[in-house]
This record gives sequence, structure tokens and C-alpha cells, in this order.
Amino acid sequence: MHTDFWKLTTSTFFIAAAMYMLIPTMPEILSSVLELSQTQIASWTGMPGVSVFAFGLFCSYLIQRYRRNKVCILSTACMALTILATTYLMDEFLLKGIIQESPVFLLATRGLMGAFFGLSLMILSSTLTIDCCDSDHRTKANTIMAWTHLAAIPAGGSIGLLMVIESNIQNVLYTAMASCFIAIYIMSSIKFPFKAPEETLKRMSCDRFFVVSSLPIIIPNIAIGIVIGTVIICIRQMKEFAGILAGILLAILAIYIIFFRKSQATKCKFTLCGGNHTTTMLPAIGYALLAASLILAIRALTVNPLLHLICMVASGAAATILMSVHHSCFIETADHCQRGSALSTYFLTLELGISIGLFTSLMTAAPQNPVCEFTTDNIYYILLTSSIIAALSYFFITKKYISDPTSGMRLYNRTIIEQFVKDANNSPEPDTLSYLIRLGADVREVRVKMAERTEGKSYLTPVNASKYMIQMLMSICIFQWFRDRKAVL
Repeated sequence: MHTDFWKLTTSTFFIAAAMYMLIPTMPEILSSVLELSQTQIASWTGMPGVSVFAFGLFCSYLIQRYRRNKVCILSTACMALTILATTYLMDEFLLKGIIQESPVFLLATRGLMGAFFGLSLMILSSTLTIDCCDSDHRTKANTIMAWTHLAAIPAGGSIGLLMVIESNIQNVLYTAMASCFIAIYIMSSIKFPFKAPEETLKRMSCDRFFVVSSLPIIIPNIAIGIVIGTVIICIRQMKEFAGILAGILLAILAIYIIFFRKSQATKCKFTLCGGNHTTTMLPAIGYALLAASLILAIRALTVNPLLHLICMVASGAAATILMSVHHSCFIETADHCQRGSALSTYFLTLELGISIGLFTSLMTAAPQNPVCEFTTDNIYYILLTSSIIAALSYFFITKKYISDPTSGMRLYNRTIIEQFVKDANNSPEPDTLSYLIRLGADVREVRVKMAERTEGKSYLTPVNASKYMIQMLMSICIFQWFRDRKAVL
């Protein structure tokens, strides 16, 4: 890999670590020192899940209108300033009682922090990383970038807890701000060639922000983020974060050896979505390991601390496996020109899921103790969420992916036509495609360029479209499991 890529990877680590230093430390401070309510604490902690999308529609315009690396540096600097503003608010306004009366100042700075964090992630993942790598190594580079972001979560949490133990919350904020400036210093040493903006430059665009083709994997990605957020908010000891980090590193090493090193001849293509039996089993392995490790973790918490730590290692490994699968599917389900948008979608939806997990965990904590702990009540919530995403992910990831299941052009062989004739319940709809795939039918998709409508009006009004989607979802997720299962030759 090019030296500039590793500099960007390091920058990503420091930016993400700065964000997650505050997760295990600030809620307790907000509760004990500032005496904020449970809802206010949960809102502050989960605010970035919403605000990370703030600059999404403007990201493409900003990086084309101005120097893309400069925009990323400025965004990271603004993130550091919001951390500094949080420090100032706690120092000055706390003495005057303003924060207790109206925490809007803290919520505003937290929201801006998440917005600039999201913009930095989008530019790093969708533009800078791709620009500094050869086309043959971009998938590998993007995967390493995702691993770095994931590893920064427990690493940042460990640093935050360490700073609280050794000093105070103010130094945590200063350390987070310093981490942002380290990232800025590293990015400033990279030189990117100038690129002329496109002739038709739109101020608002989904380019490099959100890609519709990745919609099926978004739900599982958010769900696994919820699990991650729930776990990290319940951790109160550095050794637990260290265990999760160790599991992440072990899983990264295993995946790299198994998939990347074996695929050197095929330009390091990391195929998980629609791959062979080995790769399609990864989601099942990941969820089984995650559920087992979390169940044992809560059981071993008061019985065997060593076993509890081992379970933390296993949960970190499971999360890495699952996020690698999701990241790969985001890349593979998008067109080549939409890679940047797919990667931004991956990072932003993951952050949304993490924030949802943080918010709901804090809201469901005991009123007399609004700061979450790794208890039985929380673990039940985690396992419930894990079960949901296991079902969703196994359906959407390990099975065949069809990007356009509603297209009017279909070609069927004799066997399938006979099925349509003999079974009145079979119709050429998305639920039937899913049903036939489950029965063993070979379904393939050929991309074509569709002509725009020149006359007439679509029957798919918002009401009709909603009814159709509800009908299809009910059929795919529920009713098709009760249909006859006859093998398709």
C-alpha cells in the first residue's frame, strides 16, 4: 500500500478515537456533576446518530468546489473546536447554573461535533482513500479503513477511561481535541493532485453520501451498530475495552490471512456477498459467536472474571466478522461509480445504529442510576437485537442479491414456466423471486440502461407504492415460509 494510504488510515483512527473517548466517560459526568435528567443524558450521547447526516447532501459539492483534503482538514478542526466548546461550557456555564437550566448549549455542540465527524468520515472513506490507491487495491484499502474505524471504538473508550482514572473529565476532552489535531497534522503532510470540478456542479446531491442499491444491507448494518452501542455504553472497565480490541485485532488477522493472502492472484478481491459456501457462512458464524459470547459474558461477570474477559474478546471478533461482511456487501452491491457513496452509507448507518444503541440503553436504564451497566437487563436487550439482525442479515446477505426485483423484463426457463402455470400463487413479483431462490432456482441479473418515461403517468403513487412494499415485505418475511417447498431443477 502507498504511504499516503497509511497516513489516512492513521488519521481515521485518531478522529474516530476522539469521538469515542467521550462515550464511557461523559454520561456519568452529566449525571453526577451537571445533574441532567435521564432523557437529556441519552439525547446528548445519541445526538451524533442524527447529526452525522447533516452535511451529506453537500459533501459532493464541497469536495469538488474546494480542495477535498482541505475540506476534510477544516471539518476535523471544527470537530476539535466543538470539543473545546464543550470544555468551555462545563468550565464557565456550570458555575452560573446555565447548563442545568437549559442544556441546549451542550446538545448543540454535541450535534455539531457529530456533523463534522460525519463529514470527515465521508471525505476520508468516499474520496481520499480511493484517490490515493490503485484501482486494483481499493477494495482491500476500503476494508482496512473500515477495520481501523472499528478498532478505534474500544481504543478510544480505553483512553477515555484511563484519563478519568488518572486525572479528570476535562483532560479527556483535551485529549480528544489533541487527537483531532494529530489527525490534522498527518493529513496536512499528504499532497493530493488538483481535480477540476464537474461542469454541472450541484449544491445538493446524494453522490458520495447515500446509495439506494445498498438499502437491503442498511437494516442489518444499523442493527449491528445498535448492538455495538449497547455494549460499549455498558462497559465500565478498561480491561473489557482491551478485550474487545484484542478480539477485533485477532479477527482482522484471521480474515486477512484467509481471504486477502489467498486472493493475491485475483487482485485481493474480498468476496462475501454472493460468494462461495465458506464466505456465505461468515454471517451465521459471526452471529452465533456474538450471541454466545454475550450470554456467557453476563453469566460469567459475577462468577469468573477471566471467562467474562474471554467473552469480550469473542464479541469483538464476532463484531469484526459481521462488519467485514456488511462492508463487503456495501461495495459489491453498488456500481463502480457509486463506490464512494456506498462506503459513506456504510459508515453513516453504522454510526446511526451505534447512537440508537447508546440512546435506548441510557433511556432504559434504572431511573435511580441513569448510567448503564453491563447487567442482565441490558443483555436481554442486546440479545433481542442480535436475533433480529441475525435473521435479517442471513436473508439479505447469505442469499442471492437482486438489485432490481421489480423490473418488467423477465426470462424464464421451461421448469419455472411450468411452476407458474401449475401454481396459481406464483407470480412474477419480488416475493416469488425470493421463493424460487430458496427452492434452488438459478436467478441471475443482467444490468441494462432503462429509458426515461416520455409520456403517461405512473400508477405508483405514494399510497400505492407503500401498499405494494408492505405487501411484498409481509410475503417475503412471513408468508413465503408457509408455501410449498418443492425442489426446482
